[in-house]
Amino acid sequence: MASRRNDWRHDNTGRLLFDSTRQFQERVLSLVNRKGYPDMRIAHLAVTRHIDLAGTRVADVALRAGVTKQSMGEMIDQLEAMGFVTRIADTGDKRAKIVTFTASGLKLLHTIRTAVAACERDLATRIGGRAVQELRDALTSYCRADTEPDAKAPAARVRAQRRSA
Repeated sequence: MASRRNDWRHDNTGRLLFDSTRQFQERVLSLVNRKGYPDMRIAHLAVTRHIDLAGTRVADVALRAGVTKQSMGEMIDQLEAMGFVTRIADTGDKRAKIVTFTASGLKLLHTIRTAVAACERDLATRIGGRAVQELRDALTSYCRADTEPDAKAPAARVRAQRRSA
């Protein structure tokens, strides 16, 4: 029996967000690869967003990425071997290492930024600039919310709107 691709597991907001994120990242990676970074992978790009320009402890990079220190260490080893990051001793804790970008790593960040901007322009061409801004606003609101949604909140908003009308 053939599976249907339009069932709830494939046709829901989370899946659309996942698929669109993957598509966006693949396009960014393709541009980065073509701009002289053929060994970069999506996982490498993901690591770069968790490293502060001033440097970040390896443990904090792992925490931000939601992975173990060991697996992050492997990714940082790869980026270090490519010449994009380096590790230095943390002056506050000699056991800890801080990951910083090298000059080549900063050039890579510029290339990534340019690729992201190109992909955002492509998205605006496809769905419209206004739709992109609305999408960004909605996702920012959703992702930056400090608390879980309150089931009573929509009803309370409606009552408040009625009172002010």
